[in-house]
Amino acid sequence: MARQIIAFIAFSLILCSAIPPTANASSQQYTVHGRIFADDTQQPVAAIAQLVGPDGKNIGHPIAAAPDGHISIASANPMSQAMLKASMPGYKTAYSMPFDIIGHTAGIYLFLKRDAASLEYSLSYDASGSDEGNVPSQQKLFPPTSLATVLGNTGSLSKAGHEFAGWRSSEDMRVYKAGDQIAILSDTVLSPVWKPARAGQAAKLPASELPTAGLTISDLPEPSKQSGDPGSESSEGPDAGNPQTGDTGKLATYAGIAVASGAVGIAAYKRKRE
Repeated sequence: MARQIIAFIAFSLILCSAIPPTANASSQQYTVHGRIFADDTQQPVAAIAQLVGPDGKNIGHPIAAAPDGHISIASANPMSQAMLKASMPGYKTAYSMPFDIIGHTAGIYLFLKRDAASLEYSLSYDASGSDEGNVPSQQKLFPPTSLATVLGNTGSLSKAGHEFAGWRSSEDMRVYKAGDQIAILSDTVLSPVWKPARAGQAAKLPASELPTAGLTISDLPEPSKQSGDPGSESSEGPDAGNPQTGDTGKLATYAGIAVASGAVGIAAYKRKRE
């Protein structure tokens, strides 16, 4: 009987030694640490990350990266040729190079590229250098490489001493006229182009700067009466029927006022151009 007990104990010990310690293996955790960036801005992004096995199948559940782009994903089993996948709206899904999960794996970086199909760029107008008027109200979004029609000076922008000559693009610095087609390759701003008014063309001054602003006929000086003016003691004589000296005086006075006003206007225009 004693021999049988001893034999049973020996057999049990041999059997136990042949079974691997599975309890410790099941509690082992493997982690992957990385960081995710947007390729166009080089800034970290809070994208959604997930492990992918060598067969292309997702492993575990997806997790959101921290605001600084850091991610930490746990795996219950070691693995070779695993990949890290990241995705975010407006960007193409990115995959890391294959790596082995054999412990704590770090230094995995992903850069997400913008998805051109989801991009939209703006086309807007500004009033650089203008004295009066408004920019065209249109501000639209366009897919990349699309063509947009340039508007005219619909808001009547003006600049003293100059005339409107089109719009200059912030993208390629070309000058566009109304009706031209412009390729939208990024956010684009069109600014007015001004050139000096042509010789013989009246330069437009703001109404507040005109030399006669605020003047009325009643503000003009009354000419002094001459001996031949109607209402004088003697308005008839050998020269009756001919222009009287009083009329001549009035004409000379008004002509002088007109010449003076013109001189003031020319001086104001020259000052404005300087």
